[in-house]
Amino acid sequence: MPQDPDDLELAASSRPMGLRVLAGVGALAFVLIGVNLAVVVVRLIVAPTPEPRPRPLPPTAATVSAPLSRDRA
Repeated sequence: MPQDPDDLELAASSRPMGLRVLAGVGALAFVLIGVNLAVVVVRLIVAPTPEPRPRPLPPTAATVSAPLSRDRA
């Protein structure tokens, strides 16, 4: 049974429309990712850098050293 030519024309034109919609959605996602990346970069540039804090020195243990003698056996 042959198909109606109008049905074939409708089916042929709907496929490119679907691909165009898919490409549009992909392009929108790409733009949103780019905008998000730009916002992150701007926040890193504008954010104040924290002041470096000096490291606390480790407690020093009292060392007892015996005087060295030249006469060692």
